[in-house]
Amino acid sequence: MKIDEYCDHSTLGCYLIGEVINIILTHIKSLEPDYYQLIAISIMPNHIHLLIKQKQDLKVVMQQIKGSLAFKINKLLSRKGYFWEKSYFDKTIRDEKHFNIVYKYIENNAIKANLADKDSRFYGIYNN
Repeated sequence: MKIDEYCDHSTLGCYLIGEVINIILTHIKSLEPDYYQLIAISIMPNHIHLLIKQKQDLKVVMQQIKGSLAFKINKLLSRKGYFWEKSYFDKTIRDEKHFNIVYKYIENNAIKANLADKDSRFYGIYNN
């Protein structure tokens, strides 16, 4: 879709680039094993895809992820205020077939968007 292509390559509002990618990966990995088991993550320029096995209530998990990352990223970028949208989209994995589809989608997200730094944007337990 044209809008996806624009969002993936626009410099407006796309803060998840450069050193921010490392901050996100480090933070997401630091919440294991207390909050979840991390299966896969794809960090796109303006959003993140996560595949996790929850160990805490999803609301608590998202507060841990979004709250701390907002502080860290805002500090790095010399920003203040809200960083993330208040809501998030979640989906329950129904079965092994659905799991495999979601994992492959996350794995190929930055590749499909043809991002130059695609290799630094994905982590998956079956690839690393």
